[in-house]
Amino acid sequence: MNTQSLIDTPSQSIISQEPSPPPPSAPDIAISSPLDTGPDASYFHTHYVSRINAAISSGHHFIIGPIPSGVDADALTYLLAYPIPASRISIFVTIAEERLWGDKFRSLGVRVVIEGALPRERDAAMTRESTHDILRWRRVVEVRALYGQRWREGVVTGTELNWRRRRGFGVGDVVREEEVDIFRLEDEQRAVAEAEAGKVRREETRTKRGRGRRYLTC
Repeated sequence: MNTQSLIDTPSQSIISQEPSPPPPSAPDIAISSPLDTGPDASYFHTHYVSRINAAISSGHHFIIGPIPSGVDADALTYLLAYPIPASRISIFVTIAEERLWGDKFRSLGVRVVIEGALPRERDAAMTRESTHDILRWRRVVEVRALYGQRWREGVVTGTELNWRRRRGFGVGDVVREEEVDIFRLEDEQRAVAEAEAGKVRREETRTKRGRGRRYLTC
């Protein structure tokens, strides 16, 4: 099934007569991310797929947004192709988004939840109705490389706002990158990987030196 084509076409009816599946009973994970996920959804595959796979294995249900691009679309396509039952997926939409895409989402068997008139109201509901997040926004160095002169310091993205909301931080609260658990974990994993790589290089160097000494004594 071509999921992308199903979610790109606006719905012609405002309210579907077909009821959505009942709400899930298992813990929910909200997925959010920047809209621009790079060529071939590289950002999604690098930062999301392994975490989504772990959540699938743990039996979680998933809450995602309705945007027909970026991680919203990538996650929906990935989950349905995995496959997991569509009943484990809830898509939160605003009133206007329901008019555009509600029926198309329901035709996939997923649960559609209408929350508010504005995206920020929808996003707040996604946080409220879930227990954990799978999310990541770009670090400053990544944003600078992506947007160049268009980059503006101090901009809080919707994805970062979701992270802040979960932890009780406001938009105006100062949070340094080194204080963000997502980035701290990445740095720790990178340090471990670099240490392991260094150990392998040292072992290879010792092996080469040992071979050289054997040749000299022959």
